[in-house]
Amino acid sequence: MSLKPTMFQAIVCMSGFDIDMIDDIKNTSPKHCTMLHKPLASCPGALGERAELAVLLDLIEPYMIGSIQLKVIHNNIKYSILIFKSGKLKISGGCGSINEHNTLKNNISTIASLIAQWVKSSISLLDITLINGQFNLKKMSITELQNKIRYVEKHFEVIKKPIYDLPGRRGAYKLYIYGNRKFHVALDTGGCCQIFAAKTYDELKFIYNIMID
Repeated sequence: MSLKPTMFQAIVCMSGFDIDMIDDIKNTSPKHCTMLHKPLASCPGALGERAELAVLLDLIEPYMIGSIQLKVIHNNIKYSILIFKSGKLKISGGCGSINEHNTLKNNISTIASLIAQWVKSSISLLDITLINGQFNLKKMSITELQNKIRYVEKHFEVIKKPIYDLPGRRGAYKLYIYGNRKFHVALDTGGCCQIFAAKTYDELKFIYNIMID
């Protein structure tokens, strides 16, 4: 029944980033990281069409590259990273074993700093945009599930009932704490609770405490 943060997404702004310097690092890797593939790059407006960075730089000038994609492992956690020409990073990955928000933020700050150092820049801003998590309750009948929803509904602003003709977790209720955010928990008869789009570990814990009551 324990709460497990499963993944995060963060946006990082870098200072001093210059796309023209990527030719100097095309055959290197960030310190203390294991690269899962060679860096990939794409031109502006063609994010879905990527080629190896080193190969692309034999054909075009660095200023013509819009983004660079990396997948790395650091401290046994896998990260997916997009480096944009504007100097922004989009980082997503696993949360590892954490039980407080500062631990996650420090982990993200560490990997972001390693990437920024690799591209000869520094971090100016880090914003965690979402954290997902999950935990398990006991399996329930449909009636038991409905009773559970009625018991916790006072805590939620919006409750969406299952839509059985849609793909995905068709039998899941979706319970939103706030009507103007995507932050919610999904629960079905299997007892699996999945939390989506929290912004802090404390928000994950808040829903967890409601649902296990």
